[in-house]
Parts: sequence; structure tokens; C-alpha cells
Amino acid sequence: MQEVLREVAERIVRREEERKRLGESLRSSLEPYIRKVDPSPPTATVGAVDGGIVHEEYGPIVLLLVRSVGALFSYEEGELKDVTYVPSPLPPPEVIVNDGPLEREDYHPFISLHRLSSELRRALEVAEASPDFLFLDGSVVPQIVDKPRNDRLRPYYRSLIPLFLKLYSFYPSILVAGIVKDSRGNRFGLYLREEGISVPNWQDVSWLNYVLREGEYTKPIPYSEEPKKHATLQDLDDEAEYIYITFVRPSALDRPYRVEFYSKHPERDAERIASLLVPLGSLHRHYAIPPFLVEVDMRARLSKQTLSYVKSYVERIVMGRFPHLRLFERRPY
Repeated sequence: MQEVLREVAERIVRREEERKRLGESLRSSLEPYIRKVDPSPPTATVGAVDGGIVHEEYGPIVLLLVRSVGALFSYEEGELKDVTYVPSPLPPPEVIVNDGPLEREDYHPFISLHRLSSELRRALEVAEASPDFLFLDGSVVPQIVDKPRNDRLRPYYRSLIPLFLKLYSFYPSILVAGIVKDSRGNRFGLYLREEGISVPNWQDVSWLNYVLREGEYTKPIPYSEEPKKHATLQDLDDEAEYIYITFVRPSALDRPYRVEFYSKHPERDAERIASLLVPLGSLHRHYAIPPFLVEVDMRARLSKQTLSYVKSYVERIVMGRFPHLRLFERRPY
């Protein structure tokens, strides 16, 4: 076992050494695409939203618990002065049950669409308080994996599009953005290759980790070269052309992360975003996600224990009428 683990570790080391050599060699050619952040402590009101979900499946039945938490953080020269939660610091979860016909391929979109709907509705509540920024934990556009391939779930998906469009409509008074912590995309590399710069066809973060330095971010680029042909951006009508991405590195000891945002002035707004994220994200050297997203993430999380309580309550009622029927657990203990 130790020999196998040692080989795994050595393989990772060799891979990172290669990426480091390549990243450092690319630095000079990428200087035109790298921006430096003004490190001044920010003064702003920041809205943040995140959602948590747990679920259980029994045949065609899918039981979901969903909780979305929003908050408004008031900063004055980088110091947190006040936090207001929307609707409360720990709202009760929403219970959703599907007992209609669902194929196995529908389960993931069904779960994901309900979580996204909850988060977007909460984000619109936060937007009503008029913060300077509003951050989602994740993308600011629907994802391809969430788009149903059949008619059963299309109404759920279509109901999300007006929520996205409503969120964008708060611009420019609110700058709407989303932080994608573990991006696996290679859009920035594709953009650079189209610009004639040779970069590897790897995930962007894997080589930007050795290009970007602390306090830097990348030139903002369009989310898609052809939004009208993109699988989900095409559903956002003309607003799709105003979705941009940038990569921000607040700390030298944590990887850069991808930021998506809606903007009609991308250079200016990318600078505003980075100037907020870098000072706040550098507070912890090893974890650069800003504290306002960490806070709503912790409050939105749902435990398996909460799900167990709901399952037991439902099952007790059902088994009172049908003693032979175990809904969620058929294996003997």
C-alpha cells in the first residue's frame, strides 16, 4: 500500500513541477493579460448568497431539503461593521417531494434546479436591499448539466431564466458576480490560443496557479465567443453577451479562482471586483475565498441528521397505515 501511495504522490509532484515550469515560462508573454490590484481596504456593502441541499431517493420518490441564506455585509476600510441576514441567520429548510415519474437521468437536474431556484430567489431578496456587490457561490448563468434533455423537467429550467434576467437588471447599481471555487474550465486558455499565444490545453486554474501572483487578476474575457450558439447562454437572450470571466488571486498560498460577472464595462467592473476580493481574501493565507461567502456557506449547510429526522417523521406516518413499507432504507441493520 505504501509503495502505491508513494507512486501516487510522486506522480502529483512530477505533474506540478511540469506545470510550474510551464507557468513561469509563460509569465512574460501573458503580461498584457494580467492586472494588478489596488490593495486599499474596501468600503462597500456586499450581498452574498449560498444554498445547501440534502436528498434521499426511494424509487420514483425524491425527498429534498433545501436552504438558501443571504446576508448583507457592510465594510468600512476593510473592517466589517455590520451583518444583516436574509431572511434570518438560520432559516428552516424547504421540504420538496417529488412522487411523479422521474427517470434516473432526471434525478441530478431535478435536485440541482431546485437548489438553483432557491438561491436565485434569495439573491433577488438580497438585491432589494441595494448592496454595491452581490455574490453567488457558483456561476451566474445556468449550467449545461442542469439543462434537461427531456420534457419532464423543462418547465423547472424555463422558470429559472426570468430569475437570472431579473438579477442582471439590477446592474449597474449592483454588480452581480459569482465565485467558482473549483473551476474545471479552459475558456481562458482557448481565448489566448485564439489570440496567438501558445498555452496548454489544460484546465485554466492548473497553469494560472503558476502564472498569477498574489494580488493579481486576469483581463476579463467573454464567457463565450458565441453566446447565441452556447447551450445555455442562448436562453438568456441579448443579456448573454454581457457575461464575463476573470481569474483572481488574493493569496500566494491558495490557487486563483474564477469569477463570473454581468457587465457592460468589463475592464472597470473586473477591477472593482478584484479590488474587493483581494484585500478580503488575503485575510487567510491558505484559503482565499472571501469571508462573506464562507459565512453564508456555513449557514446554508444542511446535515444528514436533519434529513434523518424528516425521513423518520414521514416514515412513521406512512408505516402507521402500511407497516410493511419502508420508504428510505430497505437493508437490514
